[in-house]
Amino acid sequence: MSGSWINLCTDVAVQIVSGDAATRGVIRNGNREWIIGYNRYLGKCSLFDPELWRILDGLALIQNMCYDRVLIQIDSLEMVKAIQDSSLSNSNSTLIRRIHHLLLNASSWDIQHFPKDRNKTTDCLANMAFDTNK
Repeated sequence: MSGSWINLCTDVAVQIVSGDAATRGVIRNGNREWIIGYNRYLGKCSLFDPELWRILDGLALIQNMCYDRVLIQIDSLEMVKAIQDSSLSNSNSTLIRRIHHLLLNASSWDIQHFPKDRNKTTDCLANMAFDTNK
């Protein structure tokens, strides 16, 4: 599928009472048609890790499907800056290094801030991750 742009839209949910986290994402083609959705239950973890896992999981799926051009849309400005900062490829964070490694395999990529209120589909997927863990 070389040359096709893929859209990765991700989100994170944290249950306030338990502190458990889950990530979710939707991969769509250039016409914004649904290709696949995914979620991951992470349990208790730092606040930064779920932000990175959601991107890493989506990029791994995209690479496995042989797409090489990706637009990442996330609701965290901090993550946008972390991924755009090329010096972080030498980061102490294994997750950031893995994300940069996957992005090296893409012929083109971009990352954009996507406000949380425009990300309704991924909200449902995270709740499914909590439900399936019970």
